[in-house]
This record gives sequence, structure tokens and C-alpha cells, in this order.
Amino acid sequence: MITIQKIGKLFILFVVAAGLASCGDDTETAAFTGVGDVMVIKRKLQDETRYARSYAAYANHPMTSAVVSLPEGGTLTLESELGNKQTYYQEPSIGDFSVQVPELGLFDFTVVNEDIEHVFNENAAYNDLDFVSIDTVSVNNGTVHIEWQLISEAGAYRVRMVDENYDQIFSGDLLGKNNKIYEFLPTQAETGKTYKIEVFAFSFEAGSADDPLRNIEEISISSTEIVW
Repeated sequence: MITIQKIGKLFILFVVAAGLASCGDDTETAAFTGVGDVMVIKRKLQDETRYARSYAAYANHPMTSAVVSLPEGGTLTLESELGNKQTYYQEPSIGDFSVQVPELGLFDFTVVNEDIEHVFNENAAYNDLDFVSIDTVSVNNGTVHIEWQLISEAGAYRVRMVDENYDQIFSGDLLGKNNKIYEFLPTQAETGKTYKIEVFAFSFEAGSADDPLRNIEEISISSTEIVW
């Protein structure tokens, strides 16, 4: 049975860290600016490929709220992460994933800064990013070694480990597009428990080389199980 819960900070902590770093040179007098981002996430659940959308709004100054309007109608209120009011987001729960590719198109992000509304537009697309093929997973003295096949469309990768309820046990670094081997030491793992080792593949919007983490287009998630 699949529980309905957060996936476990898929990528938002990377984006928050990158956002704080990139905003470090902004002065207090810089004009307010920002961007809205819509991402399609693809993963296997119960042996079926399923999809969901995720949303984020970033700005160079704190926001007091952020709402995204959806192409099929309605709105979603985003939340801030770890007190960082320069980033608002919503990640899907496991129950949000569907066998149908979610509707895409034009999304309007309405954010508020110092009682003034600003609108960021995002025209989201979908190109069906492949799943990573995991070649090898092994454990030696508590260290996990994993290898996978590269995807030509992927611009970055990430490895993480979750338990049977998708609660995060370990989250790795953001890896470059040529990385296909990773090792990590999950100190919270318990003997006898079954865990999923996941490999995230990221694709980025065209022309986003200067700020790719704020312009994620798709994420595919591959996984394999190990008994600790």
C-alpha cells in the first residue's frame, strides 16, 4: 500500500542553497525580481510509470506569499522552506502521482513583496526524460556503492535513500551530467530493514545554463531495493 505523504525534499534544499548563494551579491536597493518554475516528476510506483507536477517561486528579496494558477483552473498556495522567504514551493505527495502526464502550458505565479503583487509566468513543457538504468548497488562496511547508465538529456543527477514509507534516510550531493558512480555512508540505516536507493535525473530548460536549478524542466526517479 502506498502511503500519502511528501516525497521528502526532492530538490528544494539544493535550490534554496543555490538561491541564497546567488542572491548574496544583491543589494538592499536592487529591484525586486524573481521566477516561477514548474517541474514534471516521473517515477515508478507499483510497477507503473506515474507523473506529478512540482512548483517553486524564487526571488531576490523576501516574499510574504506565493500562489500559482493552474492551466486546468484553480490555484495552489506555495509554502516557504526553512524560513527562507526568497523561495516558495509545493512538492507532490505520493498520492498525487498519476498514470497520466499532467496538463502543462502557461502557469502564473503571483507573489507579494512589501504589499506589492508581482506575476512570474512559466510556460511548462514535457519531453519524457528517460529513467536511469541502475547497473550495480552494493554495500561494504556500511558504505553504499551505486553505478548507473548516463542519460543524454540529463544535466545532473542525485542519489538518495528512503525507507519503505519514503522517509528520507540519506540525501546526496548534486552530481554533474557525467557522473555515474556514487558512494555514501547512511548512518541512520538499521540492520534488517529494506530501503530504496533512488537515482534522480534532472533536465533543465533551454538557455538556463547560468541558473539551472531555478529552471528544472523534468525529474525522473529510478530506484532499487536493498536489505540492510
